[in-house]
Amino acid sequence: MLGFKKSAKGYSGSYAPAQPGQWAIELHLPAGEAERLRTVDVNGVRQALLKSPEGTMRFAGESEPRKPVRWGISGQGG
Repeated sequence: MLGFKKSAKGYSGSYAPAQPGQWAIELHLPAGEAERLRTVDVNGVRQALLKSPEGTMRFAGESEPRKPVRWGISGQGG
């Protein structure tokens, strides 16, 4: 139901709940690690990456049956 991967580029993951819907995803990383991350792509679409000074990042995406929310956060872009 939940996938998460760390790489040299950043972080990626997926969320595949049983029901379709719009989902808010929140990640908390150490502030220094979060600072280097700039962009988020959700289901192939770049969107705003909301970050708190403490390192919490928040974004949203939609899932459908057999189509999980897929996301990737990286330090690329600006």
